[in-house]
Amino acid sequence: MGPFDANDYRSRVLGPIHARGGVEHSDPFEIYDIPLAEAATLDDAAVAARIDAVWAFWQRSRDHPRYRGVIDALLRQHAELAAALRGRQARAELAALVAQARAERDSERFTTVASAADRLVERFGGLPEDKIPGLRLIAASAGVDAGEFERRIAGYPRVPAGTPERTTRRPVPRQVLRQVRADLDELGRIVGEDAPRSLFDLLGVPPGSDRATIRAAHDDAATRNRARRPDRRRALIDDLLAAVATLLIDGDPEAYLDGLAAAAAELLRPRLAAVLLVEDRLLPADAAALVTAARGEGLDRARAEAVVRALAREAGLDDAVVGPSCEPEHAAAGSPTDRRTEPTARRRTGTPRTAAEPADQPGDPGSRDHEWREVLGQARVLLEAGAPIAASDRLAHALEIAGTATPPIRRLGDTIEASIRRGQECWVRLAQAVAAHRLEQARQLADELGRIARDVPGPDGAELAAVAVEIEERYQRAGELLAAAAQAAPADRAALALAALELVADSGQARAMLVESLLPPGALAVRRAAGAVEVSWDASPTPGVRYRVLRIGADGSSRAVGVTATTRIDDGGVPAAAAIPGYEVRAGIGGVWSQPAVWSGPAAEELAAETITEPAGGAAGQPAEAADPDGERTRLLTRTPADDLAPARDLTVVAGKLQWTWPDGCTEMIVTWRPDAPPIAANDPVAGFRKVTNTRYELDNGLALPSARPLHVAIFACLRDRVGTLIVASIAAPPARRLLVPRDRLG
Repeated sequence: MGPFDANDYRSRVLGPIHARGGVEHSDPFEIYDIPLAEAATLDDAAVAARIDAVWAFWQRSRDHPRYRGVIDALLRQHAELAAALRGRQARAELAALVAQARAERDSERFTTVASAADRLVERFGGLPEDKIPGLRLIAASAGVDAGEFERRIAGYPRVPAGTPERTTRRPVPRQVLRQVRADLDELGRIVGEDAPRSLFDLLGVPPGSDRATIRAAHDDAATRNRARRPDRRRALIDDLLAAVATLLIDGDPEAYLDGLAAAAAELLRPRLAAVLLVEDRLLPADAAALVTAARGEGLDRARAEAVVRALAREAGLDDAVVGPSCEPEHAAAGSPTDRRTEPTARRRTGTPRTAAEPADQPGDPGSRDHEWREVLGQARVLLEAGAPIAASDRLAHALEIAGTATPPIRRLGDTIEASIRRGQECWVRLAQAVAAHRLEQARQLADELGRIARDVPGPDGAELAAVAVEIEERYQRAGELLAAAAQAAPADRAALALAALELVADSGQARAMLVESLLPPGALAVRRAAGAVEVSWDASPTPGVRYRVLRIGADGSSRAVGVTATTRIDDGGVPAAAAIPGYEVRAGIGGVWSQPAVWSGPAAEELAAETITEPAGGAAGQPAEAADPDGERTRLLTRTPADDLAPARDLTVVAGKLQWTWPDGCTEMIVTWRPDAPPIAANDPVAGFRKVTNTRYELDNGLALPSARPLHVAIFACLRDRVGTLIVASIAAPPARRLLVPRDRLG
């Protein structure tokens, strides 16, 4: 086991753990980078040193933008994971289990490659040489290395590149045929007619039709079906037309007919056995009945006769009695399926009648034209009233009267379909808002849905009226809680505001009241402890709060230390030789945080002590100023190399975002803000702040500011020295103070 290398560990261990989905998909030996083969030979001291080195790396990297979540999970499980490795005997036993688990995991990773290889062998008789690179890519994406890939495919036969595919017809799986059969039967029950016996029967084309005929019938049926209201019949036809595309257009129609023939044989075999039990032979009349029954299962005459002949030979009979002459006269014209008229098949799929067919409505063509236009007008009125489903029903009636999709019918049909689609999309957003308790947004979406698509059903058939009533009831309960909170004692106000926020998560009034009710924690105490910095504070008077702790760097940047329900926390991310940084602690409930309690650190205290005073109204371009309790102005004296940069210009607010003109040579800015007074510096412990790069600025088209008004804003230029340390200007962009008033204008 070599020495610990942080960069190597990050790329070789932490990256793969993150890519696989987290700690639960790894093992302690991989997590602490301990070779599995050396588990029994390493002494406990070496293992303990490696565990400590990895733990220290996690502490230093806990704010890493990519691996933050993984590292937090590792830190939470550190004690349990490390304990399993510290003893030699326990380590050896765990190594045996991990070796077995890794072997199983490698086998699972190769499953996708094995399935692809098996399919290639089925198609070509082996692995074609020109397909091997593709398999290698699949293996690499599944985490199988090159050596393991070569070892596992060594047992497969190889064939030269360009080997033609075998012509053996692949059968349609029986479960697919059963599902299609079940959908056809359900469609028949919905329509109230005999169910179509096959996908050919559904389209109204003869079994064995060529692909061009099938595609034309499929496209026509799909077009008609889109004009229908979105109900179970439409969904069933969509599923069946998808099966047509898969089995008859993209697939092999003969394979589908072979599946129907096999199903027909299974159905007829007991009937033939019953005939032979009574007659001891197959009579022509019985053969004709069997052929008719086979055609009733969706087969053409030739295939039906072939099925009966095969059954006869299977039973040891003479199949000469099976032929065209065996069918009675009434069956010669076709099976019960064939005797259905094309208009019947078209009624199932919504296909219009041809010009040669009589109209369903009496009267001459002129009267029909007037009638369908009148019904179309009714559909248009319903659509404008926000009822696209009812409009779709009237449109379908107009289509039945007209007999063909005229341009006005098509145009209105497209508009209705777009309105239904908008309603369904609105339902998705509404359901998400209700589930997340964002009732302010939900009320707006319900109003929008009522205007455009009030009769479009929601998920699981939900009705808009019922959902709107539920939203309003919850919203009114939240309003009652807020009214009670306004009259309650300060100690009870936070609990009532939180209850209202749980009902309406996006309530600005509840959030503002909760912020006002939250009392910050008391004074902070910071000291060095064993291997960490201990931060403690006095509890907030508000009951039931949690505390969020931030570490404040010398450059004004902040790093999350953690969230806790206690009044102390250990920060293991501060190097032993480094100065103690500043800290900020806020009390919070339900994601709402109080004003901070701040410990500025020794460096900040020394800097704050070096101040001078001057009269109000300092010159523009001087260090940032802030009002003190005595009415005088206090400013920081320490200048930095970043002060030599030109200041940002043209500060303005557009759509809630702060925008400015970047100075030449500057790629990073720190923006600070306070509601009570201008920020005194970039690291003002009371101000909020955000570091912005020019790339992020371009992507976001500015910097989004807090919604609180008024708001004092200051912007500081930054640069980096040769080693990459961020240097922040002590002087804000002139003028040093910017006040954001309620109209979102800088003054």
